Amino acid sequence: MLVTVSGSVARAGVYEAPIGVGLADVLEAAGWSAETDFILVGGYFGSWVTRQDADGRALSRASLASSGASPGAGVILALPNSACGIRETAEAVDWLAGASSGQCGPCVHGLAAVAACVAQLASPATAHRADLERLVRWCSEIEGRGACRHPDGVVKLVRSSLHVFASEVEVHRRGRCSGSYEGWLPLPLTGRASR
Repeated sequence: MLVTVSGSVARAGVYEAPIGVGLADVLEAAGWSAETDFILVGGYFGSWVTRQDADGRALSRASLASSGASPGAGVILALPNSACGIRETAEAVDWLAGASSGQCGPCVHGLAAVAACVAQLASPATAHRADLERLVRWCSEIEGRGACRHPDGVVKLVRSSLHVFASEVEVHRRGRCSGSYEGWLPLPLTGRASR
């Protein structure tokens, strides 16, 4: 398969890799940094995994399934430890909510509400426990109810971020942030993300 590797790596690019090769092997080939503990696997409809999870997984649906991930679009992004994963995710979710075709309520209203809630959690000044509980409930209500799979993909990304970055969410709820927003997830300069 063709795999696009970017982020905190020395040699970002497109790699040809056999299905079943170790995820860590692909990242090693791209020169991933020792200062990377989080990896987005499968693109924006993919899942965040930890470095520890990546070390033991093959680049296949079967191997990644136990981590809640899949190769998806073949996009892998290594996030440096200096970045705030919740803020990075919030920007992507905001863009994805704006990319709705406007054909169903779960997408039009649900994703806009989810994006606003993730943005609340991403800001240490506004993060509250109620936002986390509301976000978990909304994701359950949206999943499987869209006219297409767009809402499901966004829900998958959000859920994985809440799991992988759970400690950062708690830090935000205490009014601090242990990382910074560096724009590691590439987004077009159109739509909601350009505001």
